[in-house]
Amino acid sequence: TLAECALLARIPQAPTYLNPRLHYDEVVRRSKFVLAQMYDLGYIDETAYYKAYYDTVEIKTRKKAKQPSDYFFEYVRKYVEQKYGTSMLYNGGLQVFTTLDLDLTNYADSVMNNHLGKFENKLNYDVKYDEFPADTFDIDTKYVQGGVFAIEPNTGYVRVMIGGRNFNHSKFNRMLQARRQPGSAFKPFIYTFCRMILHIGNHPTMLINSTA
Repeated sequence: TLAECALLARIPQAPTYLNPRLHYDEVVRRSKFVLAQMYDLGYIDETAYYKAYYDTVEIKTRKKAKQPSDYFFEYVRKYVEQKYGTSMLYNGGLQVFTTLDLDLTNYADSVMNNHLGKFENKLNYDVKYDEFPADTFDIDTKYVQGGVFAIEPNTGYVRVMIGGRNFNHSKFNRMLQARRQPGSAFKPFIYTFCRMILHIGNHPTMLINSTA
């Protein structure tokens, strides 16, 4: 329709800011300016102008099912693009094999969201994950977040990488991009160093008195 054309004509000026899914009212307001210009310059008559002016443009969002594996696939995409270039990534006919376990990833995501959902309800958080529609994209995720990262010990293969509760909502990978203290997870490296390099302790289960 003419109204849709006017709306599309405004988007290239600032595609992010004038994204109709994020700033619908603003892009509609600017599209009406396009219609006014077309009318003033004689491209459309008065009847077409007023019809398009009052037409409602419906924005249909492409529904993409949530995929917990998307965080890992995005990591792989960036890695391949940086190492081999954009042209090779999209035009090179590459077959990319990864270590991800899809079944384990889906199970981990289900368990994580189940527990975080209970946590939100128990503490009565103002913003909850379940309140957002399934087709929501790129939002300010103020609900409780989480992630899962699993490595196969004997190979070092990454089997699970879940960087958040919903990739469609937020593409920020909390497993790779968040800067957080490792906490007690770092202790095995310290104790291994002490045993193997400093020869402190005869076995991994030996009790070391930290107050001595």
